Amino acid sequence: MPVEMYRCFQESSKLKVFGGGDRVCFSAKRLGKLALWVDCGGDTSCWRWIDGAPCGVGSGGDGLWRGFVFEATLTALP
Repeated sequence: MPVEMYRCFQESSKLKVFGGGDRVCFSAKRLGKLALWVDCGGDTSCWRWIDGAPCGVGSGGDGLWRGFVFEATLTALP
């Protein structure tokens, strides 16, 4: 993680890491955005911010801090 991103997480006592494959997200309760790491192949890794994700700030403390909200529905039967 780049130093400037790491500094944003320093004051957070809890950090959540989730993802899979070649993408990993880092979330903290008091941070209003996610840090996304993408394996770009070889020795290269790409880091970027995802703004506007429901990470806890302004969302009542829930959102991606507790996991993704998944609303499953059944639309048709075979």
